[in-house]
Amino acid sequence: MRRFLIACALPALLACGRRQGRLPEPPPEMQVEAPALDTWPLMREAARIAADSGRFDEADRMLAAYIAGRPGTEEVNEAALARALLLVDPRNPAASTAAAADALGTLLRRAPDAMQADATVALRRALLRVDSLERVVRLARDSALVRDSAQKTEAARLNDELAKVREELDRVKRRLSGRPPA
Repeated sequence: MRRFLIACALPALLACGRRQGRLPEPPPEMQVEAPALDTWPLMREAARIAADSGRFDEADRMLAAYIAGRPGTEEVNEAALARALLLVDPRNPAASTAAAADALGTLLRRAPDAMQADATVALRRALLRVDSLERVVRLARDSALVRDSAQKTEAARLNDELAKVREELDRVKRRLSGRPPA
């Protein structure tokens, strides 16, 4: 943001300070390259708009392309964090706490001294905890379904057995009462 303000303000200041003719060129040791416009705020906003519109795959693609084009910069770390957060958004159909935790782990391995490393570590731990709890819930649900299925099968078998025993009991009753079997 600071670079952007400098890049915008510098030409305006130069235009105001001009007198007739051109300003003298500074000596070569004092010449610096004009700062490039920072694209991260624009990319972040575009990805946010895409995600808010439900286009999570598009937001992910934009962030991935940004990361690939600028390796080793602080903005890439922010983009990687934003990408991991997309994977946790409950509105995202491809949301996965395990994948988000993996993405944060990759970010921490790549940039362990990043500005938001403490928050990233805490978020990763929370995601790993949520993922393990989700696994327990899935396992419990699956075992409950298996148990219900086994109970239904057992109940059907017992009902069939009970029906056969009732038929046998009816035959015995009819024989004892002297009636002919039906």
